[in-house]
Amino acid sequence: MSIRSKLMFVAMAMVMVVGAIGWLFLWTRDIEHRYRLKMVEAAEALTQNRNLTSDIERQIARVDFYVVTKDPKEMDIFESLAKINSKKIKAMQDLPWLNLYGEFVEAARLIFRLGQKGFGVNHKLMGDYAALTKAFRQELAGFLERQAQASETQKAQTEENMERLEWFSLLIVSLGVTLAILMNAYIYRSIVHPLDDLKKGVEALGQGKAKVELAIKSNDEFAVVGRAFNEMVAKLRELDQMKQDFTASVTHELRSPLSASQSFLNVLLGDLERSAASGRPPAKDEMEQWKTFLNRLKANMERLSHFVSDLLDLAKIERGKLECRLVKNDVSELIKETAEFFLEKARQKEIRLDMKLPGDLPPCLADLDRVRQVVVNLVDNAIKYTPRKGFVEIAAQVYADGSNGKNKMPASQAKQFVKIAVKDSGPGIPPEHRGRLFGKFEQIKETHRYSEGAKGTGLGLVVCQAIVEQHGGRIWVESENGKPGSIFAFTLPVA
Repeated sequence: MSIRSKLMFVAMAMVMVVGAIGWLFLWTRDIEHRYRLKMVEAAEALTQNRNLTSDIERQIARVDFYVVTKDPKEMDIFESLAKINSKKIKAMQDLPWLNLYGEFVEAARLIFRLGQKGFGVNHKLMGDYAALTKAFRQELAGFLERQAQASETQKAQTEENMERLEWFSLLIVSLGVTLAILMNAYIYRSIVHPLDDLKKGVEALGQGKAKVELAIKSNDEFAVVGRAFNEMVAKLRELDQMKQDFTASVTHELRSPLSASQSFLNVLLGDLERSAASGRPPAKDEMEQWKTFLNRLKANMERLSHFVSDLLDLAKIERGKLECRLVKNDVSELIKETAEFFLEKARQKEIRLDMKLPGDLPPCLADLDRVRQVVVNLVDNAIKYTPRKGFVEIAAQVYADGSNGKNKMPASQAKQFVKIAVKDSGPGIPPEHRGRLFGKFEQIKETHRYSEGAKGTGLGLVVCQAIVEQHGGRIWVESENGKPGSIFAFTLPVA
């Protein structure tokens, strides 16, 4: 699982957990609100019934006062209370004494009408009225008592339910904390721990411990980074080995010609001292030997000069200061001169050196000295790594390069170049080494057994690539898998 997937999973899980906890919290608050509302409604209903009972008692009192005083104001107060109580009764539901209340109002109004007409007290009517009001009051009292008990019961149930909700809320909080701890542990194991391992690896690498290696335990981006880190460490070890090889090569490149030159000079000085002491001119064979020694001194000095030039060119390349003066030049003569220069070296190894040049090769925009440096390097490598009785071929032709470096271009947009190729019958280039040939200090150890003399330092192709790219061309190698021979080719723009 990738880090993005892990983070999305954690985020979704957290959202779901927070959403669930939030929903449960709102649900418990809603339940709590309902419980409290029922309790409040029961208390309000009890209060309303008590107020209504009080108003009904006032109505009954008005009738009793009227019977005693015959004051018509009591009738008005009674009717006013009747209107108020009627509105209250309509707003209330399930009143078991409602019929009794209606009978009471009708009986009271009958008493008021009889009083207005001047009739005396009807003992039977008053007896019925007294019995009615007594039953009515008993019904009201019972109803209020039941209402009070219901209110108390509702209050007790609400308190019990509220306690349950508190425990449930505590359970929800505990569950959220547990899930948060689990998510934190998952994030630590999946993200923080690999980062910590990577940090320790980088610190160990910074302390010079090149053998450090990260353990890959997952298949996410951290695994990709870990594998890249391990590859980087392997590359650093390889570079360290290359540096050691380069130091050995530099030591050999400097010490070998210097030691040989010192030996030749010591022999020459000894011969000159003996010749001067004897007072006779040197013999012809001695002169020939001195000439040979001087030529070898010259070759060693040229070898040192080329090596130092490669180092200086590499320094310029790394600083971006390598310059080429591009002018219109004919490279045919340069190729011929190079072939003639290497004829003797090829003959010594019994290598056939061929050259294929068309007669109409167009001029190029080139710095002849720099291009000569490239051709010399490629031909020298070809002769060096070609076994005895092999062949080396230098060829040139017009070449329409539509690669534009990496991307293919339409044929109509392809630019005209001169392609110069050096072909050999050497051991070939293994596929795993082709992409690394143009790196600094890169050498193929498997081919060293074919070379005679110094092995080189692995800088020549780096300089060649920089020179060719300064000309606006490109350089590459071609070699068939499992077959001998390779072709190193580069292009120069047509003027």
